[in-house]
Amino acid sequence: MILVMENEHRDAIEKMYPFTKGKVFRIGHNQNVDIPDPYRLDKSAFEYALRLIEAGIDDWSQRIRKL
Repeated sequence: MILVMENEHRDAIEKMYPFTKGKVFRIGHNQNVDIPDPYRLDKSAFEYALRLIEAGIDDWSQRIRKL
């Protein structure tokens, strides 16, 4: 399983490495959100991205534990 921040990341990985198709997911998959890149933005953009990452990872962790 590979977790990425945006659909574009998933598409790029699957295009470069076709064997990963179906194994690449967005961190925010279940919330249906992309996580914006905060590069060169202010602190609040980093904090927002972090909140989305933490929520997504928490959700994925719960789903994996149920397997």
